Amino acid sequence: MKHNLPTTLFYYNEEGDASPYAHTGKPCSAVIKDITGDEAKYTLDDYGFQLVNQSSKVTEWLNSAAVEKEYYPELEKLLKEVTGCKRVVVFNHITRLSQTLDHKKAPDSQLAARPTVKWVHLDRFSAEDAAKELIIKHTGSDAESLLKGRYQVMNIWRPIKTILKDPFGIASAVPESDLVYMPYTTPEETGVKFGVKYRPYHQWYYKYKQEPNEVLLFKAFDTETSCKETRVPHTAFSDADEEDKAPRESIEARALLFY
Repeated sequence: MKHNLPTTLFYYNEEGDASPYAHTGKPCSAVIKDITGDEAKYTLDDYGFQLVNQSSKVTEWLNSAAVEKEYYPELEKLLKEVTGCKRVVVFNHITRLSQTLDHKKAPDSQLAARPTVKWVHLDRFSAEDAAKELIIKHTGSDAESLLKGRYQVMNIWRPIKTILKDPFGIASAVPESDLVYMPYTTPEETGVKFGVKYRPYHQWYYKYKQEPNEVLLFKAFDTETSCKETRVPHTAFSDADEEDKAPRESIEARALLFY
């Protein structure tokens, strides 16, 4: 039985989200469609996301060194198998915990996790300039030739435990005109963040009770414009029936894919 979920999503707020550093969000009603039973229908090129199965040997998800050593190679193999790409560069990861949970600490006592984000958005790597900068940074002398072919910035989202509280939703059918470009500058970098204006035609999806071996791939950027989806907004959201459940724990990695 599917678990389609009526909920409230927080979209770009014209009055309160002018700053890219803080988001009040505009509460909007939406129904998130459960893809359970129809997983094979939802592919990266048609919907911008795809759910795939992969177990992991990693146990210390808050240990960044262990994740880079053990998890990154697992993802490289998975992405090549699923997409047929020739080269993968996994370049970062974030471990997220539900907002009601205090930050957990890694063995070296350094904070290694961030709260979930309940605001409909695109990552900063969804900007073409940011994607190119990533390639130059992470591929060195190969960048010039790699930039001539098809490349993607891919997000890989995995539950650490079965997801009940604060599941993760992906939107499709979001045209460029619904995006809000939010330039920012910090001492470390200059870039663009993306808010999303609410529109009733946005189609939202998630996997109910997503398990740790159910890995969600979704596009942040794709140079192949013939695809129906080249980048997809996303957000954490609340399920009123699961608010008393254990806080969500998940890990999101990002990778460059070259064809």
